[in-house]
Amino acid sequence: MVRGGGQCCCNRLRIVVITINSVTLSWSGATDNVSVTGYRLYKNGVKIADIPAGTYSYTVSGLTKNASYTFSIEAGDAAGNWSNSGPTARVKTKKTP
Repeated sequence: MVRGGGQCCCNRLRIVVITINSVTLSWSGATDNVSVTGYRLYKNGVKIADIPAGTYSYTVSGLTKNASYTFSIEAGDAAGNWSNSGPTARVKTKKTP
């Protein structure tokens, strides 16, 4: 739920695929009393993608092999509110293919 930016957007951020230089993440859709309009994906606290509503997975490429990353996601609504306590996922890319 987005509501005023204070609620969690999704209940879980999942790691679907890990390679030496990419990670595919998925999440459940957020709900809101206004209308969810999109998602923001963050890597190590820096926004890396704006994702449209209705999309529930994203592949992050260009990562370094055998490196650790923390990803988080936020949801936005039609009123301009963004969640600020979305779920996180920690991952380490593979060392070898």
